[in-house]
Amino acid sequence: MFEYLIRHGVTRGLGRFGSEWGDLEPGEKVIARSERGKELGEVVLRVEACSEGDKKERRAWVEQKATASDIEIWRGLEKERERRFEICLDVARAGNWPIEPIDVEPLFDRTVLQYLGPRYFEGSADLVARLRATKGLDVFLEPAGLDEPEPEPSGCGSGSGNGGGGCASCAPRENGGSAEKSAGHACASCPLSR
Repeated sequence: MFEYLIRHGVTRGLGRFGSEWGDLEPGEKVIARSERGKELGEVVLRVEACSEGDKKERRAWVEQKATASDIEIWRGLEKERERRFEICLDVARAGNWPIEPIDVEPLFDRTVLQYLGPRYFEGSADLVARLRATKGLDVFLEPAGLDEPEPEPSGCGSGSGNGGGGCASCAPRENGGSAEKSAGHACASCPLSR
């Protein structure tokens, strides 16, 4: 197994992705999967080899080398960007959610909705479900900035798995980035809440 820095997304962010291929070259296009979804990425450099066990732990993975057909499909998705943003904007403003949509990224398998607002908010799963049911969009919520402070987790401990705010069980889920909340504790699925 190998690890690469891959440039991806509208903001051209860098991420570490595992791969079965050891021959990927800088500048080569790949299909990469992360918690955001399946998207086109560009190899920046090979970082290191990793163990077989690392593959199971990895959320970011190079699925395949991109073909000319994949790149053409990606260009078509870019043309969908404005339409998908308008849909997300309309649905978000029609509800009572504490977010302000600012951009979308159409991916191969879903749409990333970037917004200003709190990382976790009540009803995030409802927003994702409404976009899927009424507009046919599978959406991943991605905060671009926080307009209010995040609540302090209670009971999970600090910094034990999700960047300094609670346990790994409290990290965002693929259901649109929301964590389950329960009274008196940061998440219902955390072992400390039982």
